[in-house]
Amino acid sequence: MNKLSFSLLTFLLFLAGCANFDTSNLQSAKPLPAGERRLSWQVAPALSYAHLIPLQNDTGETIAEGDEHISIGIANRPRITIGLGRGMELSGAFSFYMGTEYNIAQIGSHLKHDTPAAMLKLQAKKSFPIGERYHLAIAPTYTANNGVFTPRRSACKFAAKGWEIPVIYTKVIPNAEGNHRHSFTMRYAEAVIKSEVKYIPAIYDGSDMSIYKQPDHTMYRAALIYTFGYEKAKKRRFFDVGLELVIVGERGQIMPIFGINWDIAGMKEIPWK
Repeated sequence: MNKLSFSLLTFLLFLAGCANFDTSNLQSAKPLPAGERRLSWQVAPALSYAHLIPLQNDTGETIAEGDEHISIGIANRPRITIGLGRGMELSGAFSFYMGTEYNIAQIGSHLKHDTPAAMLKLQAKKSFPIGERYHLAIAPTYTANNGVFTPRRSACKFAAKGWEIPVIYTKVIPNAEGNHRHSFTMRYAEAVIKSEVKYIPAIYDGSDMSIYKQPDHTMYRAALIYTFGYEKAKKRRFFDVGLELVIVGERGQIMPIFGINWDIAGMKEIPWK
């Protein structure tokens, strides 16, 4: 790992959050050759959408609002990519962390990070060569995550499932040591958020905590991402930077995208047959 990758990884590992969604791309349109497998590690911010979701009681009255600021968690995960040939790839990435405690006992109690939370991405990519150095790819992706966030006097448990459609355009520039890749991605995504909330009234006597199942919310996301990549000695690195518009109901927010990816094992190093 080079010094830049290590410094960025160290910075990202200090971030923490709960109701977060991984928004990174960290790939190019150039596919792996048939039969080649790569194990890589990805580190990227997972940006909160909790502040976009109003929490309601059984009569539809808003009882709590999400945080007004954007909180940033961390997606720190392995990714496996398999080249299928004919410009096709399959990949999967999974991250697991301990989120905020859901079983809060009282106002002002210390919130322990002891609720399991996870993020999953499964992707199939098809790439089309355009000339010698250019590639265009489409990569339908299934996404899922769950966790807990804690707006004022409440705790909300959620699960979100959805899909992404990134369209990636890449220019490959060969050099003596490998190649550089400049990729531009347009991505549209949707996810359905299912949740329930535990609400503590302003005057809490220990007996009147309420649990309300929330209506489903659909989250819409649209992103523009630039990814710089390079390959050296058959090991790849990718660096993301971009912006994403996120809309839930009548609320919207523009969020930043950045992250890093590096291969930690190639085909011969993975103990598979």
